[in-house]
Amino acid sequence: MGKHHLRSVDPPATPESHPAPGSAGAPEAAGGNAPVRSSATSKLDRPSRAKEEERQRSRRPTGRDVAHAAGVSQTAVSFVLTGVHPEKISEQTRKRVLEAATRLGYRPNRLARSLRTRRTSAIGLLSSTMETVVAQAISGLQEAAWESGYHVILCNTHQSATLERQALDFLADLQVDGLVVVSTSTPSDNQALAAWTQGPLVLINRTLGPEDAPFPRVITDYREGARLAVEHLLAQGCQRVAFAGMDLEGLGRSEAVRQRWEGYRQAVQQAGYSVDMRLVYFAPRERTGVGWREGVEAVEKFRSLPPEQQPDGVYAINDFVAAGVIGALLQAGIRVPQDVSVVGNDNTSVASHHYPQISSVDQRWQEAGRMALRKLLYLLSHAYESLPADGAPPSGEEPSLVEVVRPQLVVRQSSLRRVEVNAPGAGTS
Repeated sequence: MGKHHLRSVDPPATPESHPAPGSAGAPEAAGGNAPVRSSATSKLDRPSRAKEEERQRSRRPTGRDVAHAAGVSQTAVSFVLTGVHPEKISEQTRKRVLEAATRLGYRPNRLARSLRTRRTSAIGLLSSTMETVVAQAISGLQEAAWESGYHVILCNTHQSATLERQALDFLADLQVDGLVVVSTSTPSDNQALAAWTQGPLVLINRTLGPEDAPFPRVITDYREGARLAVEHLLAQGCQRVAFAGMDLEGLGRSEAVRQRWEGYRQAVQQAGYSVDMRLVYFAPRERTGVGWREGVEAVEKFRSLPPEQQPDGVYAINDFVAAGVIGALLQAGIRVPQDVSVVGNDNTSVASHHYPQISSVDQRWQEAGRMALRKLLYLLSHAYESLPADGAPPSGEEPSLVEVVRPQLVVRQSSLRRVEVNAPGAGTS
């Protein structure tokens, strides 16, 4: 057999390895056809390398990038960032992954994750208004949601049935995991809400009529709050307690208005007094809300009575009305609380910042928000099982179908004539 001759074969010429003759950096022939490496190659590469680096910086980092930077597998990155199987990840690995993710500015793709888990970690919150008490419920719910790893998407419907239907469609399109509805009024159209099927639904002070039965609810006890206020005024020595609030059939009518009126009326009658309608102020029916003006008007009505028939105590259905009552009384030279004691409702910042500070019923809306979130999380964790019926739940962890938030009376300067001892439901601030 003949000898085998080995020879090297140069790769075919490319624009980077063999610049065209006459081009910048083209080598001169130096005897023979031996290939010559061009020193200009790195210079020609610089623009493309810069563009590639810029592209890498501008694109969104991926889990693969984090894994490469941390020197671990993508599975390890997933375990660290999602919190699953913590027993399989060492503390050193966890720190490396988190440091790499922070350095790269990595953010998990929630959309992709929701497609895998069929959860969005988002909760829809439908509110009929943004008045102060509802904002307290929203705050409590949002704090509880954050503590549990959920985010809240808030839609304010301004008490409009049309906006409510649009908001429900929007939240359904976003595929929120569940829905909480908070309200202080009684809407005329509940069909869209009653038909909600996207996920579990929890109501805060919202009534759907006969359709209420299957829906978990959190209720603030307005009737009990009014009773606490009137009983406190009677305990302070008041004998003619007046009521300042909304018309029960007016545009601003609501379950809150009706229950507060009933609580006032029941407490007066249980104390052995009759309800004197001359001591009752209802705002004009065309008004959708009450505040300072209505408090002033209430005092004008009461002061039109003979002195011996005028009230020595006033229960106002919110703190803004109570502030108007106090302002009008002081303007007329009537002392508060020495001549007339005043109690408001809702325990807003108005009560604590007013002079004199206003005694007020705290309906504990913030706690109502937290309760509603707890109900929703229970339903989510139990695959939308039905909650226990009213009454004591079978275990300390399971909320009942309907939970009632008990109010608390916060006693301040506007009503306090005597020191109360062991008054039920009363506190000071």
